[in-house]
Amino acid sequence: MRRPFEMFHETLGALKRIDRQLAMLLIIESSRSKRLAETKKGANAPFDSDDVAGTPCGGM
Repeated sequence: MRRPFEMFHETLGALKRIDRQLAMLLIIESSRSKRLAETKKGANAPFDSDDVAGTPCGGM
């Protein structure tokens, strides 16, 4: 059987790992929400059909 200190050490390691994973998830969600906000902001901009008229679907 493992000693209590070893179990405590493993628990701390697991909690640190979970903390890092949650931090990464928050960073990812934050950047995703910023992109979504920018997209919505751009979606409300006036559309000028002259900018895209005559250009093929690939851009250039």
